[in-house]
Amino acid sequence: MAVDIGESDATWNSFIQSLDVGPEKAQGINQLPEDQKRQLLQSYTLSSSKCSAFHSVTLIKGLRSGRISLSKSRKGIVQTAKRVLSETEISLRTNNVSWVYEFLDSGGLDALQEYLSKSIHVLLRDENTLPPTTCRRRNCSHGLVYSADNSPPYFSDGNESVSRHFLCQGRKRHGRSMARKQVPAGFADSVLDGIHQGMKCYRALLNNQRGCTMTFEHPESIETIALCIFHPNFQ
Repeated sequence: MAVDIGESDATWNSFIQSLDVGPEKAQGINQLPEDQKRQLLQSYTLSSSKCSAFHSVTLIKGLRSGRISLSKSRKGIVQTAKRVLSETEISLRTNNVSWVYEFLDSGGLDALQEYLSKSIHVLLRDENTLPPTTCRRRNCSHGLVYSADNSPPYFSDGNESVSRHFLCQGRKRHGRSMARKQVPAGFADSVLDGIHQGMKCYRALLNNQRGCTMTFEHPESIETIALCIFHPNFQ
């Protein structure tokens, strides 16, 4: 059914706002031919998110470390981390800007960072290193260190540094740490898939003006992104 632009000024204005673009680009879109504007408005009118942003945040919060999926969804479908984060990324990228704002206002950035931090811990807990985004010990300060010779950055614990990848040296090591079992290969692959999808969610947020600002004001998110970019296990 054709959409009359003249009778849909409110919807058209809502569509322009959903694009999250500057005044110049918005003016250019307003100057498009009527048939193109009608097609854009039809697509916008027909598009609707599968679930609310609040529901997506709730699903992410339900993804606990050591478990790749929720016990059961409302439809009885196993909700894997990869599936939940993939659908969230698509929604962040394709839904209107109000959906993104609701995601941020509902604590989506914190939930995303928390899950990625725990997932990284799952993959690295058997190593003798622990990334700073997952280390919660008191009096343990870490940061991303850049060498003067432009060599790859690494993490330092403030007392000693190791030039090989990243190092987070804890003050105490549990006596049973050496007896921990290795993470099964299939399980590790699933966790890694979730991390990759989570990084795509970050990318979608960075493409939004408010999402970009909030991400850069969230130190743990920046550290998580940096670790996933530079650590060879997550590339």
